[in-house]
Amino acid sequence: MITDIWHRIDSDYNNSVFDYTGSVNDIKLLYLTMASTLHCHMPHSPFMPVGSIITGETSTGKSELVYTACKLFPQDMSLMLGNMSRRSLYYKCMDNPRYLRGKILFIEEVSTLSQDQELMALMRILTGKKEGSRLPTVVGGQAIDLVIDGTASVHTTGLLKDEKNIREDNLNRLVRFETDASEAMTEKAIAHMQRRYTGTGNRKLVARGFADYHEYYQSFLEDVVTGYTDDGEPRREYRSADVEIPYLPRISFDTSRPDRRRKYRIFVDLLATMAMLNQGQREVRHPGPGRKVVISTEDDFHMLMNIISSPGSSTRLSGLDPSEKLLYQSIESVYPDQDFRAEEAGGLMNLGRTKLYESVARLEEEGLLESEKRGRYKYLRLAQGRDMFDFGVKGLS
Repeated sequence: MITDIWHRIDSDYNNSVFDYTGSVNDIKLLYLTMASTLHCHMPHSPFMPVGSIITGETSTGKSELVYTACKLFPQDMSLMLGNMSRRSLYYKCMDNPRYLRGKILFIEEVSTLSQDQELMALMRILTGKKEGSRLPTVVGGQAIDLVIDGTASVHTTGLLKDEKNIREDNLNRLVRFETDASEAMTEKAIAHMQRRYTGTGNRKLVARGFADYHEYYQSFLEDVVTGYTDDGEPRREYRSADVEIPYLPRISFDTSRPDRRRKYRIFVDLLATMAMLNQGQREVRHPGPGRKVVISTEDDFHMLMNIISSPGSSTRLSGLDPSEKLLYQSIESVYPDQDFRAEEAGGLMNLGRTKLYESVARLEEEGLLESEKRGRYKYLRLAQGRDMFDFGVKGLS
């Protein structure tokens, strides 16, 4: 039985067990978004499941990242639209309006999503809070209002240009990833694949499969009887714990932009999920019959910040121009824990002196680099505690 999910993901990543060859923190954050489906199983919980949109250039592992994370959850949780016909999905929802509750739904191409109003409406229903929402559609040649009861974690992928075709309010519940297309990441990916193809010890780990991951997630759900049918058969549902975050008022956020309201909700939902996964090391209260509340500690906050503050497929880089982005990624690769001068960073790329200093100033302005004056020279380093996914988190007082 897994006891520390983050240590286990690190171990399997280092042993090339996973197909995905990008940053391990991408896997961790996407795992956390998918694990937020636990909130679907607590009635009246203020917390919600979170999804993702993963964009980037072709052949940079967008779908592979989703497939890798999906393998860490029970197989019947993941629904791949494309492998499964939409009509088949709708028939299942007609038989059981709660069929999609707590599921992981993967829509592989955001370009398909942006051109399909019905699919977009389904995504809004699954990422909203309203119970028993209705989706107008046609099934078997008949127009119906399909009842969808419950929320889910929705994920999609696409090229960078495709994201612009989706209205901002349709992305409200999605963490945004941007895959790394740098030469340094390509070298790392090839080295990862070489270890996987030529290694012997890790083949046993790959053959082991992911059943223990599935058991780990399932351990947070309790099978309870919620009532009986007219025939006397028990109605069963999974139930999860609720979460209380007593230190939440002490977390400060950047409020300079209106989109921070949306990102605040996503961050808090992920924080509650982190507490849920750590409940074996947390105080758990039982305030009433069938109710369990996990009391989050500041350790949950620091663990989440460690994931979103580390190198990975961050969205903080999406506002940089290509040379600034490449410079930052090169610095991450060569100087992860070292101080350096701007001139040394310039040696990583063929940048003119003026462009180099402009790029370094921009990275400082974005909070990605920190600087310190030592005598005549200015030294730089990667900023500590940087919020790489632009949630707007300032810190914990």
